[in-house]
Amino acid sequence: MLGQQSAPINRDVVAAQNATIETVARVEKRPLAASVTFYGNITESESHALVPTQLPEAAVVTESPLSSSDRIGSATFIGAIANTPVFAFSGELAMYRDLAANDTGEDVRLLQLAFISAGFDIEANGWVDWATLDAAAQLFDRVGFSLPTREITAPSTVEPESDGDAETQREQPAQREPYIPAMAFVAIPGDSALVISAAGVGDVISAEHPLATVTVGERSIVARVDSSTAAEVDVADAFTAIVAQQQVDVQLVRIGDFDSGADGQIPGHDLYFSVDAEKIESVPGGTTVTLERVVSGDAELVVPLGAIRSDAEGTYVLRKTEKAGDPERVSVKILETGGGWAAIGDTKLREGESVLL
Repeated sequence: MLGQQSAPINRDVVAAQNATIETVARVEKRPLAASVTFYGNITESESHALVPTQLPEAAVVTESPLSSSDRIGSATFIGAIANTPVFAFSGELAMYRDLAANDTGEDVRLLQLAFISAGFDIEANGWVDWATLDAAAQLFDRVGFSLPTREITAPSTVEPESDGDAETQREQPAQREPYIPAMAFVAIPGDSALVISAAGVGDVISAEHPLATVTVGERSIVARVDSSTAAEVDVADAFTAIVAQQQVDVQLVRIGDFDSGADGQIPGHDLYFSVDAEKIESVPGGTTVTLERVVSGDAELVVPLGAIRSDAEGTYVLRKTEKAGDPERVSVKILETGGGWAAIGDTKLREGESVLL
């Protein structure tokens, strides 16, 4: 007769299966805000090519004062093309023609506004008056140039012959007038720009070969973090970044909304940091940097929020004792919370003791 064998019950195994596993944490003494470290990347500012709207047939660079990493602002001399100086101005320009005395239009007014932003005391009246011509002449003179002139033909006159019987038409001698060349000005969309590259003497300028390439706007640092890290930091926190083996202070200016992670990015939030532009000018865009929240404040007793319990008698934790038996109830007062921890006071707990979670 076949029977069924059964192994004897292992009481130790059953006891282990039914036992409650205790999870404990240490009582720590430190600032409540723990250090948070993550990685970000340097983002480039917007790039712009500086090319005059009008160019001569032989647009050869005759002077090249710029170098890479120079910073230019309004009324900066950025080079000369065919012996005509070229100046960068912040703001909007619409230089589609050369301008001479008494010309009017919106292009005139925008140029006058540019002159005013550079410190010239003129009116933005949309009319090329003497003050506007003088401002342009002063600008040219600063870098060793004079306003160019062009020939104007005076109207012919009709005069009688000496015998009074006939009339003859006489041409007046050709005259010249100064004018403001359209090619002398380019616009930068901002108060200043950083030079990335500049054409050299002898280079030929075109739309594909600009007089200079600049970036406008400050470079910044962007970090993609998960939701728990984004919830743990605040724009009021202080941060540092390790950039090219140098520690620099950075400021968290914005915490982005949650992004599902398109184009291969991990899901999370983008943190946007501002940084002193001079500190990262020489660091290539896209460089990875280490960001860390600066821990400040006095050290205090902290426990995980999961250790805090509450009932009708008050708030407490369960301290694990060295003796066998139930853990000891210890009353605590919560001072503040943050980052998943609670700072506690008015308690008999000591640093290094264990509490149940």
